[in-house]
Amino acid sequence: MPTWQPALAVFLHAATPAQQMAARDLFAVGCFLSKIGKGDAASSACWSALEAIGAPRDEIRSVVPVAQSDYAWIRDNVGPHAEILNLFDETSG
Repeated sequence: MPTWQPALAVFLHAATPAQQMAARDLFAVGCFLSKIGKGDAASSACWSALEAIGAPRDEIRSVVPVAQSDYAWIRDNVGPHAEILNLFDETSG
């Protein structure tokens, strides 16, 4: 199983599509914060996104550390809004 398979499933804990989208956006923002060196804020955003949709702590623990290091995968697979994806592109280099 790919390392990221559980990361996709964790968003299914959301009760509604709107909650799932909000969690994906906040999670991606957290990953972006990690990319620019804001580790504490990054962890808070990622954890908050997943806790808010009721993801179990063990799933959060397995997803967050990987998410904060694989930016290309996040950009391509987490599915946040385009405006958030653009943040990743603006800082690539």
